[in-house]
Amino acid sequence: MTLRPFGVHLPALQLIWVLGGIPLTFVVVLIVAWRRKATRNSWLGILLGFVVGSLIEVLAKHFIVLPNPPNVRPTGFYRTIVAVTNIDPQQILHLLSLIVGRSRTGPSHFRLLQGSFPSGHLFRITYTLLVLLGRRRPGIGVIVAAAAASFCVVATGGHWIWDAVGGVILATLMATWFGIYGARGKAP
Repeated sequence: MTLRPFGVHLPALQLIWVLGGIPLTFVVVLIVAWRRKATRNSWLGILLGFVVGSLIEVLAKHFIVLPNPPNVRPTGFYRTIVAVTNIDPQQILHLLSLIVGRSRTGPSHFRLLQGSFPSGHLFRITYTLLVLLGRRRPGIGVIVAAAAASFCVVATGGHWIWDAVGGVILATLMATWFGIYGARGKAP
């Protein structure tokens, strides 16, 4: 709530939803994995880390439903670019209802993505940065970028601070678990 005035008065902060959206981050991760395919076997780990982390995010949002923060709606150009470059949870639920069908008893899959923890945008931004670093240890740059992205998602009302921290932790765990970075070797 304290950061909300920044989100209201600085509409450019809405671009965080573009930078951390599934389309952009997936394309970057896919390109990095493809470029590393010829040099070493980590390409599969890069893709698996992204997919597994995304699945964990969705499951966590399903089972850990916390109240959503008051959102600062993007206006004008920002509303358009955010809508075009992001996959909205309602779009996913609509596709899911076409595949699974609608039940008269109110299926639980319609509650999917109702929570805000962890931030998928922070997961994707941080994971993408770690993938771009390769096996180098993340430095102050990743910390600053994650802090700036956290500021943006909290200021625009998309997440609480603990959601942002959860997204960063999830990305770090996935990158570590799938051997994306660490002390095992030198950077490519």
